[in-house]
Amino acid sequence: MFLFAAVHIAIGSKCSVDVCTVHEGQNLLRISANAISYGWLGDVLRDSERYRYLGPIRYQWSALRTTIRHPYYFGRIAFCLNDGEVAKAIELPECKKPCEYCEGSKSDSLYPYHWTTDFTHIICW
Repeated sequence: MFLFAAVHIAIGSKCSVDVCTVHEGQNLLRISANAISYGWLGDVLRDSERYRYLGPIRYQWSALRTTIRHPYYFGRIAFCLNDGEVAKAIELPECKKPCEYCEGSKSDSLYPYHWTTDFTHIICW
Protein backbone atom coordinates (compact mmCIF):
# COMPACT_ATOMS: atom_id res chain seq x y z
CA MET A 1 0.00 0.00 0.00
CA PHE A 2 2.81 2.46 0.84
CA LEU A 3 4.50 1.71 -2.48
CA PHE A 4 1.24 2.43 -4.28
CA ALA A 5 1.00 5.81 -2.49
CA ALA A 6 4.64 6.61 -3.29
CA VAL A 7 4.07 5.92 -7.00
CA HIS A 8 1.08 8.27 -7.04
CA ILE A 9 3.13 10.98 -5.36
CA ALA A 10 5.94 10.48 -7.88
CA ILE A 11 3.64 10.76 -10.91
CA GLY A 12 1.92 13.85 -9.49
CA SER A 13 -1.51 12.43 -8.70
CA LYS A 14 -3.72 14.80 -6.76
CA CYS A 15 -6.56 14.30 -4.31
CA SER A 16 -8.54 16.64 -2.10
CA VAL A 17 -7.69 16.58 1.60
CA ASP A 18 -9.29 18.52 4.45
CA VAL A 19 -6.42 20.37 6.11
CA CYS A 20 -6.44 23.24 8.58
CA THR A 21 -3.76 25.29 10.29
CA VAL A 22 -3.79 26.97 13.68
CA HIS A 23 -1.88 30.26 13.99
CA GLU A 24 -1.14 32.63 16.83
CA GLY A 25 -0.45 35.90 15.09
CA GLN A 26 2.12 35.04 12.40
CA ASN A 27 3.30 31.86 14.19
CA LEU A 28 2.13 28.49 12.90
CA LEU A 29 1.14 26.36 15.91
CA ARG A 30 -0.42 23.23 14.40
CA ILE A 31 -1.38 21.57 11.14
CA SER A 32 -4.31 19.17 11.18
CA ALA A 33 -5.83 16.80 8.60
CA ASN A 34 -9.18 15.08 8.89
CA ALA A 35 -9.11 11.32 8.59
CA ILE A 36 -11.55 8.48 9.02
CA SER A 37 -10.13 5.30 10.49
CA TYR A 38 -11.63 1.87 10.99
CA GLY A 39 -10.01 -1.12 12.60
CA TRP A 40 -6.52 -1.22 14.11
CA LEU A 41 -6.12 2.49 14.89
CA GLY A 42 -9.55 2.66 16.52
CA ASP A 43 -8.66 -0.31 18.69
CA VAL A 44 -5.37 1.34 19.69
CA LEU A 45 -7.18 4.53 20.73
CA ARG A 46 -9.87 2.62 22.65
CA ASP A 47 -7.29 0.46 24.45
CA SER A 48 -5.06 3.46 25.27
CA GLU A 49 -7.82 5.03 27.35
CA ARG A 50 -7.26 2.30 29.98
CA TYR A 51 -3.64 3.41 30.35
CA ARG A 52 -3.99 7.20 30.65
CA TYR A 53 -1.79 7.13 33.76
CA LEU A 54 1.17 6.16 31.50
CA GLY A 55 1.00 9.48 29.64
CA PRO A 56 1.89 9.61 25.92
CA ILE A 57 3.68 6.25 26.04
CA ARG A 58 0.25 4.65 26.38
CA TYR A 59 -0.20 4.86 22.57
CA GLN A 60 2.91 2.78 21.91
CA TRP A 61 1.87 0.29 24.60
CA SER A 62 -1.63 -0.02 23.14
CA ALA A 63 -0.27 -0.26 19.59
CA LEU A 64 1.91 -3.18 20.66
CA ARG A 65 -0.98 -4.90 22.45
CA THR A 66 -3.32 -4.42 19.48
CA THR A 67 -0.70 -5.63 16.98
CA ILE A 68 -0.10 -8.80 19.02
CA ARG A 69 -3.86 -9.50 19.14
CA HIS A 70 -4.04 -8.90 15.34
CA PRO A 71 -7.80 -8.28 15.14
CA TYR A 72 -9.59 -8.20 11.81
CA TYR A 73 -13.03 -7.07 10.73
CA PHE A 74 -15.32 -8.15 7.91
CA GLY A 75 -16.51 -5.20 5.87
CA ARG A 76 -17.06 -3.60 2.49
CA ILE A 77 -15.29 -0.63 0.96
CA ALA A 78 -17.35 1.11 -1.71
CA PHE A 79 -16.09 4.00 -3.82
CA CYS A 80 -16.46 5.92 -7.05
CA LEU A 81 -13.87 7.59 -9.26
CA ASN A 82 -13.38 11.36 -9.33
CA ASP A 83 -14.65 13.07 -12.49
CA GLY A 84 -11.11 14.01 -13.49
CA GLU A 85 -9.75 10.47 -13.28
CA VAL A 86 -9.38 8.25 -16.29
CA ALA A 87 -12.18 5.69 -16.12
CA LYS A 88 -10.24 2.56 -16.88
CA ALA A 89 -10.88 -0.92 -15.59
CA ILE A 90 -9.97 -1.33 -11.95
CA GLU A 91 -8.78 -4.74 -10.88
CA LEU A 92 -9.73 -5.38 -7.28
CA PRO A 93 -9.09 -8.65 -5.48
CA GLU A 94 -12.04 -11.01 -5.39
CA CYS A 95 -14.61 -10.33 -2.68
CA LYS A 96 -14.92 -12.72 0.23
CA LYS A 97 -18.26 -14.54 0.32
CA PRO A 98 -20.98 -13.61 1.06
CA CYS A 99 -21.01 -10.43 -1.05
CA GLU A 100 -24.54 -9.26 -1.82
CA TYR A 101 -23.20 -6.86 -4.45
CA CYS A 102 -21.27 -9.50 -6.45
CA GLU A 103 -24.18 -11.91 -6.17
CA GLY A 104 -26.51 -9.27 -7.61
CA SER A 105 -29.02 -9.00 -4.76
CA LYS A 106 -27.87 -5.40 -4.01
CA SER A 107 -26.51 -2.56 -6.10
CA ASP A 108 -25.22 0.92 -5.34
CA SER A 109 -25.32 3.53 -8.11
CA LEU A 110 -23.40 6.11 -6.06
CA TYR A 111 -20.46 3.78 -5.41
CA PRO A 112 -20.10 1.37 -8.33
CA TYR A 113 -16.78 -0.15 -7.16
CA HIS A 114 -16.49 -2.22 -4.01
CA TRP A 115 -14.41 -4.79 -2.16
CA THR A 116 -15.84 -7.04 0.58
CA THR A 117 -13.28 -8.87 2.72
CA ASP A 118 -11.55 -9.06 6.10
CA PHE A 119 -9.61 -5.91 7.06
CA THR A 120 -7.22 -5.01 9.82
CA HIS A 121 -7.19 -1.27 9.17
CA ILE A 122 -8.77 1.21 6.78
CA ILE A 123 -7.85 4.89 6.77
CA CYS A 124 -9.23 7.59 4.47
CA TRP A 125 -8.32 11.23 4.11
